[in-house]
Amino acid sequence: MFPNPAINEINIEVGNLENNYTAYIVDVKGSQVSKAQPLTQKVSSINISQLEKGFYFVKLSSATTEALLLKFIKE
Repeated sequence: MFPNPAINEINIEVGNLENNYTAYIVDVKGSQVSKAQPLTQKVSSINISQLEKGFYFVKLSSATTEALLLKFIKE
């Protein structure tokens, strides 16, 4: 995931598109703060401009993979 820290968007690179990953953002309390969106390209962008400054996690999940959490900082 890059850039980190980020201002307007983050980019998520996935190695295998066959896993049909879905990504959404959660805050440090575990509350979902963005709509889930499918990752349809090797590098997909997520707009984070509406988020307040702070720490967040991108949660990646698929039918064949347990959820992965990636931490990032919104500036």
